[in-house]
Parts: sequence; C-alpha cells; structure tokens
Amino acid sequence: IDSGNIVSYNLGEETALPTAGDMTRKGYTFGGWYDNENLTGTPVTVIGSNETENKEYWAKWTINSYTVTYALDGGAAEGNPSSYNMDTDTFTLQNPTRSGYTFTGWSGTDLTGESNMTVTVEKGSIGDRSYTAHWRCNSYTVTYALDGGAAEGNPSTDNLGAGTETRQH
Repeated sequence: IDSGNIVSYNLGEETALPTAGDMTRKGYTFGGWYDNENLTGTPVTVIGSNETENKEYWAKWTINSYTVTYALDGGAAEGNPSSYNMDTDTFTLQNPTRSGYTFTGWSGTDLTGESNMTVTVEKGSIGDRSYTAHWRCNSYTVTYALDGGAAEGNPSTDNLGAGTETRQH
C-alpha cells in the first residue's frame, strides 16, 4: 500500500480502506480496492474485525475522457478529435476552411489571443477543451468589360458576405 494509506490493522477492529476522496491520480478516477490483481469481484471497502492475516489490495483506476469542442462559425475542420484522454498521442488541430474566408487563427483553452495558427495538445494533457476559429472575409477584384460603354457607381472590389448588390453592366 502506498505511503500515507493504512499499513496495519488490529484484530477486533473494522478498518476502512481509503475512499475515492482520499485517492488521486492525474487523469484517472479511483474505482475501488480489489483483493486480486485482475480487479475482479466486488470492491473491498473495509478490513473485517475478524481478519488475522496480512492483506494486499490493488487500486482500480479508470482513465478519464475529456471533450474537445469547436466553434467554427460556418467553417469545417475534418479530422479534429471530439475527445481525448491523457494517454492519447500528441495531436495537432487541422485548421478549418470556409468558402470566401481566410482562417486567421484559433483562440481557446491554453491559448493567448486569436491568431494561433498551430494548436497542439500534448500527450499527458487533461481537461475539457474548447477552441474558436477566427476568419477574415476575402476581398475580390471586380473587373468590368463594358465594350466601349460606361457604368458609374459599380464597385471595384466586393466582399463575400457583405450583402447582395445588383450591378449594371
């Protein structure tokens, strides 16, 4: 038994084993004590008052799963995970795409600012994560072939998403 846990018990006294509130392991949840290394059967919570031999118990740990959420504002990012755990290999987010826009970076968990072009989650990380994609609207040049005519007021650039205009040609 690890340091700080019960190391002895007395005949005639029931002795409680440490509980989930007493046990910690980064990235895992304590699932109880078992009297066999296969972690089968019913978890043991107390050493009975009539026990007269040395005891050995194994802790059961279940790895925690964490969620990863994305706010893509109309974009799409294929291949980015929706969950991970601390044993997941290091991964780097795929940057999203959005028609008519240029991706300018991520903001979110453990990031500073909104222009993070590369987001890597290291193996051993824990906790839910949330990331937001940021965009710049593309500007396009509009060229008119008037074939000798004239048109006043037609714009020379247009931004996708800036509204619909009727143009005379």
